[in-house]
Amino acid sequence: MSIASWIKRDKRVVWHGFTQMSCYDTSTPVIVETGEGNYLIAVEDNRYLDAISSLWVMTIGHNDPDLNQAAVDQLLKISHSTLLGNGNVAPIELAEALAPQVPVPEPHFLFASDGAATGFGRTGTLFASEQCGIAPDIMCLGKGITGGYAPLSATAAAPHIYETFLGPDLGERTFYHGHSYSGNALAAVDILEGCEGKQLKATLRSNIDQVRPGHPSPIIPVVLGDEDRAMTVSSELQKMGILVPAIRPPTVAPGTSRLRLTVSAAHTPGDMRRLLSALDSAGVDAT
Repeated sequence: MSIASWIKRDKRVVWHGFTQMSCYDTSTPVIVETGEGNYLIAVEDNRYLDAISSLWVMTIGHNDPDLNQAAVDQLLKISHSTLLGNGNVAPIELAEALAPQVPVPEPHFLFASDGAATGFGRTGTLFASEQCGIAPDIMCLGKGITGGYAPLSATAAAPHIYETFLGPDLGERTFYHGHSYSGNALAAVDILEGCEGKQLKATLRSNIDQVRPGHPSPIIPVVLGDEDRAMTVSSELQKMGILVPAIRPPTVAPGTSRLRLTVSAAHTPGDMRRLLSALDSAGVDAT
């Protein structure tokens, strides 16, 4: 199926976070099909080097086999259980790991659920609201989608809710919703304090310095000023297979539109050469 067909299907039913949907299909969006290391693989086999690696995707890895296996191992132990008056090994171990990191003496942790009964159709209709003759404006679909077997949820909105937020790009009507980060900070701390940590820190430092020597963070803002130029450069980089977003007002002050580069220790020397070459071809001095 062509990218255009996927974009048409996408716009018909998906409400994207931090996106003005009235302009969505004019911005040449990437439709990701799978991932491989530092690369996203889109439909029609287009490959993109991820250069926004602290934003959602690289925090959980692009189809990383070790992370995939860790998730499988956890599901093989137990996929879902109640904590109402009972215990569960997974949250106990997680709470024990969190406790030393929290600046509170003898902390206790509340583990919250995102929904109620698992499984659709258990009231005789697909949704319980149908039993009451209600057509809700907004419907939260949590554990029912997977029967509680995986952390997947969705929120459905009626057309009049969705259409209320349509308007000019970055206009006042834009609904800047979005999902949370998915990285495991405790796992990262554990790795950094282990034998791998020293080498990972050195690699990250080297990758940062290749873009902007001495910069204190792997997040490297490249201020271009004009909104149109930021969008144009971002689009040019995308055509070269590099994903770097253009950040514009109201997220940043007027006149300070920028690219938001983020490098990681996972970026290889080849990745960095490709990124720097693309920036140079786009006429961008990131230093």
